[in-house]
Amino acid sequence: MNIRISYFIVVIAVLCLQTLSAFAVSTNEIAIATIVNPLLEKDNELQFSVNVTRTTDEWVRWANGTFQIELFGGGINYHNLGIELLPDSTDLNLKYYTITPRIVTLELVPGSKITKDRISITVLGPKDYSQAHEVILDTAKPLKVGRFRVFTLDNSPFPLQVTIDWATPVLYYQTTAYKLLNDSIPWHFGDNNIEMRNKILYKSTQRPGIPIMQLSLCDSTHYEGQKIVRLSWSTNGERNSFGFDIMRALLPFGETDPSKLTYTKIASFPNSGHGTTFKPYSYGPYYDTVETRGEKYFYKIISMSSENVPNLDTSGKVIESYCSVDIPYAVIVQAAPRQNPFSEGTIIDYKLDDDVYLTVKIYDPIGQEVETLVDNQFRKIGFHDVNFEASKFAVQGMYEAVFTAHPINDNSVELSRAVVKLQLVR
Repeated sequence: MNIRISYFIVVIAVLCLQTLSAFAVSTNEIAIATIVNPLLEKDNELQFSVNVTRTTDEWVRWANGTFQIELFGGGINYHNLGIELLPDSTDLNLKYYTITPRIVTLELVPGSKITKDRISITVLGPKDYSQAHEVILDTAKPLKVGRFRVFTLDNSPFPLQVTIDWATPVLYYQTTAYKLLNDSIPWHFGDNNIEMRNKILYKSTQRPGIPIMQLSLCDSTHYEGQKIVRLSWSTNGERNSFGFDIMRALLPFGETDPSKLTYTKIASFPNSGHGTTFKPYSYGPYYDTVETRGEKYFYKIISMSSENVPNLDTSGKVIESYCSVDIPYAVIVQAAPRQNPFSEGTIIDYKLDDDVYLTVKIYDPIGQEVETLVDNQFRKIGFHDVNFEASKFAVQGMYEAVFTAHPINDNSVELSRAVVKLQLVR
């Protein structure tokens, strides 16, 4: 009877010691391993980083480790996954360290007892203490083991509800070690690896983020001519994007900040977005007719959510993009000969800031009209040229090319003229 009582007392004492030991370890870890910034970079690509943070003076140089990671979510098929270390993403010197990421499945490891499909990242370090990576004792400067790209082999998308976490139980799947310089621990020798065992805390990270939607309006927005602005926009991928609103504002004198202007909605495109997707999309064109020349107009496009309210990014800011367009006063803004003086002829380059009906006439040195090069012909906004062939004119001297541009359906601008002096020499 006394023997049985003593046995139970011993068992209770052991259990108490184990409980106290577990509590002490959980509050006195010497390092923290963390899955950092998991991100669904594309619909078929998941990226994440692994960091190790030193939290004590007990060790200085990191030796090696094996990190086992699981993905959770409907439709995760490890047999359809690949993994790679992204270039230049590790603090470790790859001359001394070998980082091997792989997808562990029964098919990839024949004859082994696979307890679960998983991501495995093995890091083998150097033999010598001097070659091992020194980790700074600073929680803001952890050791960056590496950033890894997990992708589907057939380019099928990851489920948006995917979750990434450490494989458990931690003590079975995870291991990491530091380097010992000398035999300060009696049962070890210099240059040995000391396993951290349960003195390292593995912090879990849950659902990966989706890239913040970027909306671009200015890439292909420009003045089209005839007081018409052509607007097109694009996204790098969309998150809860189900439509767009286009706003317009006139820039008042002295104001430079487009976000402080008073905007009026000029167009709405409900149900034109693509919900949540990682694919880039292009939209438009939309044509806006403005009222006033000689002004700067600002346009703003806003991504609208499924509730038909402005879409917000992860920081709570409205997803929007701005673009400015100048509406010209002048029509003919540039005209000059490529060669002047000349003996046989020359080409006159000119630029129009709007669509016009153009007439170009040549006048001789005594002011008489001698030739019409362009007779009331339509010319589009942009750069053009016209050829003046002068070999048939016997009289040398100063000629004039007179450009006259007639505005199209616009009474707000008068005729635009430009005179180009041309010197004919024999």
